[in-house]
Amino acid sequence: MDNAIYSMLSGSIGEQNRARKSSNNIANAQTDGFKTDDMIFRNYITKDVNDNVSFPYDEKTIINFKQGAPNHTKHPLDFMIDGSGFFSVQTPEGVMYTRQGHFYRNNENLIVTTHGYPLLSTDGNPIAIDENDMSIVVNEIGEVYGRYTEANSIIIQELRSQIAIVDFPNRHLLRKNRDLLFISEEQTIPAENYKIVQGAVEESNINSINEMTHMVDLQKKVENETALISKIYHLQNKAYDILSHQP
Repeated sequence: MDNAIYSMLSGSIGEQNRARKSSNNIANAQTDGFKTDDMIFRNYITKDVNDNVSFPYDEKTIINFKQGAPNHTKHPLDFMIDGSGFFSVQTPEGVMYTRQGHFYRNNENLIVTTHGYPLLSTDGNPIAIDENDMSIVVNEIGEVYGRYTEANSIIIQELRSQIAIVDFPNRHLLRKNRDLLFISEEQTIPAENYKIVQGAVEESNINSINEMTHMVDLQKKVENETALISKIYHLQNKAYDILSHQP
């Protein structure tokens, strides 16, 4: 009977961990560029005197990299990667990666994230905009053009840089960091099968209705398992009491 309790406790803990992940997913449903966290469970088989007993446990969290829907903001420094790949940004701890495409022009004329991390080019340097550029145009392969007007009112368009879009041999080795950033110990590879959409960002890939339904189901499972464990404890104590009073 103890093994039955331990098995259910293990399962209940796993369901609670899943519920916490699901709650965090729901909280980020409106966060552009957020990727869903899923959990993988396995059964640990232990050899009992009388039986093999299965104990479920949460092995690891995996990131669901399914692409989110486009959000057309019309902001000229919002970029969406339609397809595979990640933006590279420079942080104080080194280069990190993101699918979140909100960018801004800072006081140094660099294109930066909402947290101030410079967007990197294909040559590994921060992308700079000329101070005279009135507008920025980015094409599907990430080439950044600055537009400015000369003295004779002729509009000139010049290539400034190209946005680096990178990928990884195994995306499941990526780990989440702060500020919607990812880190990896793998070397990056050039991304393929993508295009840059200017004036749009990628929404989170969370299906709020499915997540809420899933979380309600998990909470019900935890409640039912807790009630069942309580009943087993009661029956166990009752059995011990009966046995202790036998001659």
